[in-house]
Amino acid sequence: MDDPVIKSHGLGLYPLRPKHIIPLYNDLSEENVRELQVVYKTDPLEALLQLINVQMVFVVERDGRPLAVTGIDEEGCMWALFTKSMKKNWIRFARASTELIRFYHHFYDEIYCQVWTENEMIHQWLAHLEFEADALIKTDNAELVQFVRCKTEETNVYSFLSRPVMH
Repeated sequence: MDDPVIKSHGLGLYPLRPKHIIPLYNDLSEENVRELQVVYKTDPLEALLQLINVQMVFVVERDGRPLAVTGIDEEGCMWALFTKSMKKNWIRFARASTELIRFYHHFYDEIYCQVWTENEMIHQWLAHLEFEADALIKTDNAELVQFVRCKTEETNVYSFLSRPVMH
């Protein structure tokens, strides 16, 4: 078994492998199935299969069970698909997400994502992660809200000895 790229709040972030596809597909949330079909005009299984062996695509697991698949593309666009099982783990995931964003900021100073206007829970999650709504994008199929988050100095500085100590 692979070591996790990140481990936080009982969740692990692992590179997406073929073994994850069927469990993810069988448990994919109704919201994400609908979004893939309506907004992106694609079959959910086809979308998942296209993610195998793509760099910067990961699965979020708890106790060996996939809860989500997430990634970031070469332009810094972050995305995620969630399973029905994520609902039981949402608070844990929201708390662990700060580590995910910190990880992505190692590669990108600015992270953005485009979220269907109907996915209000995802809007709230992004606000929790200090993303800001930046634009409304209208496509032929739907309206998307673009969120953006910029790397801050605090993202780069982790000096726990930030002041001199006299002995």
